[in-house]
Parts: sequence; structure tokens; C-alpha cells
Amino acid sequence: MSIIETNSAVYGVTPNKLMEAAGKAVADFVYQLQPNKVVVVTGSGGKAGDGYVAARHLASLGVNVSVRWVTNPELNSHEEARRNWELLKTLTTIDARPLTGEQIAADVIIDAMLGTGFSGKPRKEFVEAIQLVNESGAKVVSIDLPSGLICDVEESLSPSVEADAVVTMHRPKPCLLKLQCDIKIASIGIPPEAEIFAGPGDIVQNIPPRTRVSKKGDAGKVLIVAGSDEYTGAAILCAMGAFRAGADLVYLVSSPKTVQAARSFIPELICFEYPHTHLDDRGVTIASQLVEKVGALAIGPGLGFHTGSAPQTPTLATKTASLLRAAKKNSVPTVIDADAIKAIPELPSAGTGLLSDSIVTPHASEFEYLTSQKTPVALGARIRSAMSVAKALDICVLLKGYCDIIASPTAVRLSSSGIPAMAVAGTGDVLTGVTATFVAKRVSAFNAALTAAYAVGLAGTLARIKCGEHLMARDIVDFLPQALTDSVNVSKTAGPTKLPEQVLGDVNWRELQNML
Repeated sequence: MSIIETNSAVYGVTPNKLMEAAGKAVADFVYQLQPNKVVVVTGSGGKAGDGYVAARHLASLGVNVSVRWVTNPELNSHEEARRNWELLKTLTTIDARPLTGEQIAADVIIDAMLGTGFSGKPRKEFVEAIQLVNESGAKVVSIDLPSGLICDVEESLSPSVEADAVVTMHRPKPCLLKLQCDIKIASIGIPPEAEIFAGPGDIVQNIPPRTRVSKKGDAGKVLIVAGSDEYTGAAILCAMGAFRAGADLVYLVSSPKTVQAARSFIPELICFEYPHTHLDDRGVTIASQLVEKVGALAIGPGLGFHTGSAPQTPTLATKTASLLRAAKKNSVPTVIDADAIKAIPELPSAGTGLLSDSIVTPHASEFEYLTSQKTPVALGARIRSAMSVAKALDICVLLKGYCDIIASPTAVRLSSSGIPAMAVAGTGDVLTGVTATFVAKRVSAFNAALTAAYAVGLAGTLARIKCGEHLMARDIVDFLPQALTDSVNVSKTAGPTKLPEQVLGDVNWRELQNML
């Protein structure tokens, strides 16, 4: 819900609009109970703001309503909640004061104390307030979830409000699944796009911040097996993407010319070279040993597997399989891109599967190696095809294009943050490095791929705003830090992307929402 609320702002549905809709939904539900007196018990955070809005709407309907707070509303750091408190405290018709130890006299109590952000155990003042609510004898209506329950935990681990009804916003929370009370799911005007498409909320929630006691390596170690004497730039751009996405340490295993160029271009990069122009047995051995030290392996960009008149031995499939086997043995997720994708159909014959946390990142032409079919243009057909491959391989698929499709065996989401000016050499290599870094930060494969696709697209959009239409992949890299650290404001500057009708095909948006 936090992700969805943040994403909604990109489409002009601000947190204040959502709070207004949530509070009104609660007021409408309570009004149907025909109460003579309603008491709204508030805590802090956004849930208190929902309570203030509900009180205001009930008062406008002629209900005798008052507010009793557990924590001082003046100390609430939630911007929208504070805004609604400033409004409410000017109203003479609503009695608002602290909750004291006396019994609460009301027909209906609205529980607006602890919301979806609560975890752990309630503080003493909340334990006492929960007890007063439970002993009141009034009908209790909780906003979103009963105070004291932890949103994502089905079992109650602490004292909690014994609600007669819950008005929950947009979707039921896991903690409500075993409750026996009346549960009403309220629509508060969240646009489907905020849920289906990636947005700044995904960056805010998925990418862990550094702590004050972080040391080198805590924010992610990435191993890149990429490049060849023909394609030196791919490996360098992949490494630049990894560093700018926040990796602490990046290792590169590549050919002599690539390593020489990479060392001069990125002195922070730790390089290991093998003697031949393309990935050889020595390179596989080095990478297989290094994979034990890292949190993610990125393989494929610029490998340029040599296919001369005489077949090489071992084949690319065998080499890739050896590295994937080493990664799987060490439980290291792999991001598979470019030339390495060509090996995936041959992996079963090489005796190797893929770690389920792995990600494959093809563009339309590379995707055909996985399906043996022409990649559809229509979005609906592309989504179904990506999901089919994700299920067949039991991994995450990031199908790049005019709208990026991120599919796992059980879920799918989209990212439309990219722009046509990004369709240049090297953008996919940057994306591979960014994705691998997010995986190395222990972000799930699905969320890493989704967040990377959105962040790279956002950086590209920002680069276009600053530099114009004629971009290079390096421009995207330069704007990655801003896209990641100020994603909400950058997303508002970039604005939402409306996909053209001619590419939508037969997309079933409702079906997509139900899969999330």
C-alpha cells in the first residue's frame, strides 16, 4: 500500500486525495449504523489523518462526534495527517482533546490509532488505549486494520483492538484473513496504473538505505562476466551501472582488451583477465572462484561468443552452464543478458538448470531464443509470452521494449518509464548492472528487475530533459544517482507515460490487477 500510494502521486492522485477518500469511506460506513455519538480515537501517522477526515464528514452529516488522541496531533510528522488536523482543530462542532483513563462513552468508536506501518509491540499508552476501547461496550470500527495487529502477520502477537468491523483501503491486509468481524474493502480512487506499473514507490520501498554503521561490501558485491576483445564497452557500461546503482564492490572477468580499457575508465573496478579474446576455460575458472564472494552474478553483455569455421570447445552453453552451476551451488542469483541468453535453451542438455532467483533480461530479438517464435508487438500477447517463459524456466523475465514487462512464475508488472531516446547501444548493459546490484542488496529477483527497469527509464527521461533527445548510455548512468535518491520528485518532473493504443492489443487490466 505504501508503494501504491507513492506511485499514485505520479498520476495526480495525491496522498491528501487518498486520505480524504479513505476518511469519507469510513464515515459513510459508520453513518449507516445510525449512531447517536461517535468517538474517534487517534494515534499518529496517516491513520490518525484518516480519523480526522472521518470525524469531519460525520460532523457534516449531523452526527455528534468527538476526537480523543493518544499522541499529541501537533507532533505528528505525517504531512497529510497534520494538514487535516490543522483543519479539524478550528472546528467548534468537533470536541478534540487527549484520551484520559476514564471509560469511553459512545455508540461507535472509530479506531484510528495504529496503522499499516506499525510493528513490534504497542507502547504503554497505546496498550492502555486499546484496553479502554475493548472495555467500552461500544461498537468498534477500525480503520484499515485493528490497532495492535501487524499488517503482514496473520497471528496476533500483542494486545489489539477487538473490532466489530474493519474498513480497509483498496485491498485486504494479511492480518485480516483470520478475523471473524465484518470487513469492508473501500475503494479510495487509486488508479490501476499505480499498482500495475512500477513507480517511485518501488524505489523507495525496495532499495535498502545505507546505515550509519555500514561497511564496504554491505551494500552489495557484484561479479560481472562480460565483454570480449570485440565488445569492450558493454562490460564497462554494465560495471558503471552497477556502481551507480550503489554496489560497494564490482568484479569484472573479461578479455585482455576489455580489462585494459575498463581499468583506465573505472579505476574502482576490480579486474581479472583471461588470455583469449573471448570467454575461455580460464575465465570460467576465475569466475567460478569469485562467485563465492559476491551477492549476484551478471553474465552476457558483449561476450560476443566466437563462432568461426571450426566449432569451439567448450561451447558457450557449456561455459555458461559451468558458471551457473557455480552460482547455484553458492546460492548466488544470476542476471543473464545478451549472448548468455542464447545458451539458455541448451542448458538442459548441459545438465544445468537455473537458480529460481535468477533473472533473464532479453530484448525482443533475444527473447526469440527462448520461445522460438517472433516476439509479439501487442502488449497483451507480450505479457502472456513473458509469463509463459517465466513459468517454464522458473525464473524472472525482464522483457525489454517500449513497455518493459517483468514476469515471475506467479506475478507480472510493467514499467513504462523509458523513452525512445534510450534505444541506443549500451542501455541494456547498464540495466544488467543495475539489476545485479539490486539483487546483491538482497532485493527479490522480481522486485530487483522491476525497480531496475523503472530506475533506468527514469534516469533516461531525466537525461533527455537535461541533454535533449540524442542520448548515449553514459548519459543514463550519470543521472542514475538522482533518479534513485530523489525518485518521487524526479517522477513528478517526468510525469506519467501513456502507452499508445496501437500497441495495447487485448490487455486485460483487471486480470493483471488480480495477479498482484
